[in-house]
Amino acid sequence: MAIAALAIVAGQAACLAVPPPPLPDQGQPIRPTIIYGGVSPQPGVPLQEWPDGGSFVVQVASQGQSFYYDAFLDFDPTVNPLPVDLPTPIIPTGPDPVMVPIRPIAQPDPRFCHTVAVLVAHQFNQNSAHTPDSVGGDIVTWFYDPGGGDCPVIDAGAFENGAFFDASSP
Repeated sequence: MAIAALAIVAGQAACLAVPPPPLPDQGQPIRPTIIYGGVSPQPGVPLQEWPDGGSFVVQVASQGQSFYYDAFLDFDPTVNPLPVDLPTPIIPTGPDPVMVPIRPIAQPDPRFCHTVAVLVAHQFNQNSAHTPDSVGGDIVTWFYDPGGGDCPVIDAGAFENGAFFDASSP
């Protein structure tokens, strides 16, 4: 009898020795992510004509959490650091992903090339509307090339990931 009682106590102790897995933290903020297939106009293709009404749309996966977006035209941290659309909060009310129509951006001078960037973030750094907080963010960029190929091209190399062969490689 004593052996049976000892076996039951030992079995219970073994069950208690393994802690339960931690519960998922539902309150943790997540990084909003741009769904590039749901972006308009299509990114990665130079814009030779400005979108009608300066309309840009970005699709964002946020798992129902609120986030911010802002937009920049020709961002330069020293010369042109301010967004054309200040950080704007988005509070999802429907299913994920969320379609975010960016406030219309006025057509820039068509004599020059321009870059439009829309950033999404959990929040932005207080010192820079171009820097997401530690949770993170995402960015989509369009190149406005009204001259049809007159803009300088930044080449990421033959492998499109910035990789180059080592000079010592044959």
